[in-house]
Amino acid sequence: MNKGSKRLSRAIPLKSAAKEGKPLTSSNRRKSEDRDRRLSTLLDQVNSALLRVRERELAPVELSAIESHVLYVLDHAERPTTPAEISRWILRQPHSTSRLLQRMEAKGLIQKSKDLHRGNLVRISMTEKGRDAYNHSLKGNSIEQMMSSLSQEEKQQLDGLLRKVLKSSLEELRIKRDVPFP
Repeated sequence: MNKGSKRLSRAIPLKSAAKEGKPLTSSNRRKSEDRDRRLSTLLDQVNSALLRVRERELAPVELSAIESHVLYVLDHAERPTTPAEISRWILRQPHSTSRLLQRMEAKGLIQKSKDLHRGNLVRISMTEKGRDAYNHSLKGNSIEQMMSSLSQEEKQQLDGLLRKVLKSSLEELRIKRDVPFP
């Protein structure tokens, strides 16, 4: 690192260092980056653990967590929705969502139908089998058990913090709309 960039790095305040009135140093930057990476890793671990518990709970009805998520979206949508909308709502690439919907259709959980007003548009709706599987997924209590270690106030704080991280992630991805769920 040359003298100019060293001087510049000391002059640019780090958010946490700036709050404490400290100049940015390579040590402060490393500590902040390490903390951010640890938090990111923790979020990954929590997500993986939640998914594993949820998958175990859904196994009796041969439903995956992501399939349950799609059924949740369909249940809460105001009308039969398009694959593109589902893709946006579950934050997946369209080609991944397309394969997921094909598997769900093959399992009889959803049905695709042509839009009556726009023939080139496909709408997705839940079948009776999908509704039964979705209702079974609601009976499980793994989510409530996992969240029971938090007080109502902590749940509200976590909700707010996760929404902030989601918002900045969507901005980073240049997604300029709110995700309608949860």
